[in-house]
Amino acid sequence: MTQLQDLEGARPPRVLLEWKFVDGVLAVHQGGGFMALVNPFGNLTDDGHPQLPIWTQPEEPHVEVRDVPYEAQLFRPYPPSATSDRRYLFFSTPYAAFALDLCSLPGWAAGNRNADFRTLVDCTPGLDPRIAAAPIPLAQDPYRVGVLLYHAGRDEYRWLVRDVAGGSVARPQPGDGEGVVLPMHGSPCQYALVGDRVIALSTNREHWLWRFSDALAGKADSMVCTWLAGDSGGTVCLDYHVQDRRRFSWARQNVCFNDPLLASDGFEWYYQSSPDGIQAGQLEYYYVPLGTLSAQLPTRATIHSGALPLGPWRPPGAGGMLEMLFLDAAGGGELYRCPGGVAPLNFLDILMDFNKIVGLWLCDPLLTVLANDSTHEHCWEITILSLQERQQRIRAGQLRLRADPLVWARWLFTCQLDGANLAIYRTEIPIANLSEEEA
Repeated sequence: MTQLQDLEGARPPRVLLEWKFVDGVLAVHQGGGFMALVNPFGNLTDDGHPQLPIWTQPEEPHVEVRDVPYEAQLFRPYPPSATSDRRYLFFSTPYAAFALDLCSLPGWAAGNRNADFRTLVDCTPGLDPRIAAAPIPLAQDPYRVGVLLYHAGRDEYRWLVRDVAGGSVARPQPGDGEGVVLPMHGSPCQYALVGDRVIALSTNREHWLWRFSDALAGKADSMVCTWLAGDSGGTVCLDYHVQDRRRFSWARQNVCFNDPLLASDGFEWYYQSSPDGIQAGQLEYYYVPLGTLSAQLPTRATIHSGALPLGPWRPPGAGGMLEMLFLDAAGGGELYRCPGGVAPLNFLDILMDFNKIVGLWLCDPLLTVLANDSTHEHCWEITILSLQERQQRIRAGQLRLRADPLVWARWLFTCQLDGANLAIYRTEIPIANLSEEEA
C-alpha cells in the first residue's frame, strides 16, 4: 500500500487520476496536483509506515491554473507515456506537458534531488490552444516527441515537435504561429500507434494516418484520410473516456496489427459509427496496407448493432495470430472473436448485467470488468476473468476507485479512497495457468 494524499501538491481526488506501468515502475499523475513514481511492490517500512514514492513532483510552481473550476475536462490527465528506450517519461494534461529523465533519478531512494524534470509545453496563459492528447514519442528519433494542440475557436490542430534531450525548453508556451497546421477537424481526439510505423488519429468526424518519419519531419501533406463523416452515414464514436473525461476507460475504437512475419503487412481499424457519435452505433472496420495506407471501404460487421471492439487477443489454435475480441452489448453481453460473428464465447453468466458496466479492459488473457456496486453508493465492483480458464474469476466490491483498475502480470492494482486516505492497493489474481509471460 502506498499513501498519496500527503504528497506535496495533492488535491482532494474529485477528478480521476491516471497511471501506467513503465518498465516495472508505476507512474501516477493527479492533474493540478502531483506526479509520482511508485514501487508497485513496496511494503511497509520497518516502523510500520507505508513506503514513500521513488520520486514525486508537484505541478506547481512549474505551471499554475488558477480561477478555473477543478473539473475533469481540463484536469484529468492523459495516460503517462515514454520514449522507446524508456529513458524519458511524459506526464500531461490538456494544459501542460512535462518530461522526466529517468536516468537522472538518484536510484530507488525517496526524493527528487537532481532529477531532470522540465516543462515541454505550457498552455496555461489562455488555455487556448489546449493539448489534445498525450505526447507521442516518435519512433524514428527516441528523444523527440510530438505534441498535438487544438485551437477550439478555429477548429484547428497544430503539431509541435520537442527535443527532450536538449535541456530546458526555452519557451514552453506555444506561439500563435508555432508548429504545423494539420488537415484534421473535429474534437475531441484520440490516437493509437501501429507498431513503430504509423500514428492512427481519430476525431469524431475523421480518421487520419501519419507515418512516424513524416510526423518527425512535420510533413502534414503526407497525412492520409481514411474515413470522413458521412461516408458511413454518421460520425465516428470515440472511446467513452475520451468523449466524457469523467468516465472510466472503455474503448470504442481499436486497431489490430500482426507481425508481418505472421500476416500481411497491414492492420485493421475497428470502430463504431452512429448518427451523433455518442450513442452506441454500428460496428465497422477496414483494412489498411502499410505500404500504401490506402484503406478499403468500411465493412459493417454482422454482430448486432452496438458491438464494441475490446482489443486484440491471441485465441487458442490461432498460431499466435492476433484477432479482435468484441463485446456484443445489444445481444446481452456475449463475447465474439471475429467480425463475422462466430459463435459467442460462453461468458454470458460471468459478465453480469451489461447496464451496470462502466469500464472494460482487455489485457490478454485477462478481461477486467468494472460495474456499479448496487449495494453501496459511489462504489464499484471489479470482476476479472480469464479467456483461457472460463470458469475462473475473481470479484471485489465496495471499492471507492479514483483511477482505472490496472492489471499487470498476475496483480491487480487499485487507487482507492479509504475514509480520507487516498492509497494504492495491490491484490494477487488467483487464476490458474496465468504465467508472467502471458500477462
